[in-house]
Amino acid sequence: MFARAKPLTYFHARRISKTSYIFILHYIILMSGSENSFENKIHLNFEGPPRESIFHKINDFCLSEKSFNEVEKRFEENIDHLLKLDNDRALALVGSIIVENHVDELISSLAPGYKNLIENKDYTFSLKIELAKSLRICPIRFFTYADNIRAIRNQFAHNLKIESFSDIPKEYLRKMHEHVGEACEVTISRDEPDREVFAKMVLYLILILYVYSEHVKKLNNCIRDTDFYKYLSLYCEGLLTKN
Repeated sequence: MFARAKPLTYFHARRISKTSYIFILHYIILMSGSENSFENKIHLNFEGPPRESIFHKINDFCLSEKSFNEVEKRFEENIDHLLKLDNDRALALVGSIIVENHVDELISSLAPGYKNLIENKDYTFSLKIELAKSLRICPIRFFTYADNIRAIRNQFAHNLKIESFSDIPKEYLRKMHEHVGEACEVTISRDEPDREVFAKMVLYLILILYVYSEHVKKLNNCIRDTDFYKYLSLYCEGLLTKN
């Protein structure tokens, strides 16, 4: 079972502690179904409304030990990127790049020709988010979170007067706190540094977009298998019954 974790002190005031990032790995309970006796439990919300998307929740059968090893590897790689950052602008820019790369991977999992498409066309992060939403691969609220990351990134990228998260318009920060609270099913205190909340959202999106990418890869392999047509014909003929 997924989604139980021990909250830690996440980030230093101006730099990010590597040990703080490891908190996210506690969210992955390797399909054990066990409950951990952590204090102050928080519950990561990975689900969306049924039938809104192809996958609306995480399915154990779509994941493997290799999947979990890859998750850990990715966190280590991205931790190394984020640890090098000394200021809020750098965190916003790099965090946004990391999330955008994971949106790319999710879409590529469904559309094998997507990589060639974006290499030859000027696809902005905003367009990628809208495309991912329209495909309804996984719960669309994740892309609302990604769009908030993008919007904050743009504030830093296009306005040199904005040097820290305290300079970002309050509307963006309010949404960010609401999104993290929704994702973790806890109330995020407005006293919690915005830098920390932003980093938490980046980490959450790394995890969730990768996990759903693994689901879509399995689906893509399934529909390209010759046996798929047999099951499709049975379904179309009404010969497959629901249990």
